[in-house]
Amino acid sequence: MENLDNKLGCLFKETYYFEIERKHKINTRFGIPLTILILLLGGLVYFLKNLSIFCELDVVTVLYVVFFAGALLSAGFSIYYVIRGLFWHTFDYLPKPSILDDYFVRLRKYLEKHNTDNIEKVLMERFSGLLTKYYKNCSDTNITSNDNKIGYLKKSYVALTGMICFVVLSSFPFFLKYNIEDNILKVSVLNYSKEVLQMLDEEKDKQQDQAQDQEPEEPKVRKLSEGAESKEK
Repeated sequence: MENLDNKLGCLFKETYYFEIERKHKINTRFGIPLTILILLLGGLVYFLKNLSIFCELDVVTVLYVVFFAGALLSAGFSIYYVIRGLFWHTFDYLPKPSILDDYFVRLRKYLEKHNTDNIEKVLMERFSGLLTKYYKNCSDTNITSNDNKIGYLKKSYVALTGMICFVVLSSFPFFLKYNIEDNILKVSVLNYSKEVLQMLDEEKDKQQDQAQDQEPEEPKVRKLSEGAESKEK
């Protein structure tokens, strides 16, 4: 029986430290969806900044709105699953060494006061049993918490997959509309430039015509003073 208790104690101890290490590994794995999420959100922000190009209600605009709404919805789920997977999970740990030491000091005094035989043996048994109980209870809690974290991690990948699909689908109508609007803008600028140049040419011709219709002025007399520059009179 004692041998079995020792084996169970070793098993619970290994499970306890395994779950602690597993927790840190799971938290590290959340770095991948978090990075992808930030990149995708950057793309959505870019789409929002250029939302003005969808000023007309047509098939391209409707497709863009549907796909963009799906991307936003997937982004919301992704953010929730990532945050929920990283936070608000309870993990149990062993008490602080100082607390354990204080407990056994008081336990020793209690046993000595009641004239207990084989105090050292009793203390070792109590210590071993207490640690086994701690390892078992903490492992149960930590296993449940880690399993929940894994569940949210998987859900975040599913939501991110949907978000990627919707962002890609949104990009097709977006860049199609963006190129059309860009070409229209270039044509408008070119036409405006031509109109401005034409107006300048017309104004120049008008001034020349007005100058030809007027009688030219007579040349003025040059008046020269010594030590000074010449002046026309």
